Amino acid sequence: MQNARDLSTEEESKRLFDMTPARNDATYNRLTAALSDDATLGGGGQGSEAVELVRTRLTPAERESLTQKSVVAILDQLSFSSERLQNAMQRLGYLECQVEVLQENVRQMPELRAKASKAIILERENSALTEVLEERNHALRRREKQVESKDREIELLTKILEAHKKHLNQVEADLENLESKPWVRFMAWFTGSKLSK
Repeated sequence: MQNARDLSTEEESKRLFDMTPARNDATYNRLTAALSDDATLGGGGQGSEAVELVRTRLTPAERESLTQKSVVAILDQLSFSSERLQNAMQRLGYLECQVEVLQENVRQMPELRAKASKAIILERENSALTEVLEERNHALRRREKQVESKDREIELLTKILEAHKKHLNQVEADLENLESKPWVRFMAWFTGSKLSK
């Protein structure tokens, strides 16, 4: 991250402050004129005295080196400020993008609320229908168990009925055997009772 930042700083410095020698000389001449001009420090009075004091104490070489240092410091400060401005613009672009996303979400909020409320209503209806379905399933299971028990009872009664039928057939066969005997016929004639045949 730091290397990328250094590279961007160098490129930005080269782009913004790539000056030809003639342009450097013009900048230097302007700064020298500004330092030597009495009007920049307020014309007369203490400002002119300060300029005179600087002129008398500094040699032209010292003044030139001081001006060069000031120019370098100003250029460094400008480079740093441009880098901070570039970073601020990037952050501003990111924040604008986030604002657009949030605005889109806010525009979709009523639709999402309607869908959420519809989903809640459908879920409640589904739970109510599920409870009704479970109750009906329980009732159906109870009825199935009752039907199974009735079927078992019917099977048992059918077996009992078949056993009674067999017993009845046996009794009828025994009765026929008895009626076919002569002494039974005589007793029936003597008592006046009728036989089945």
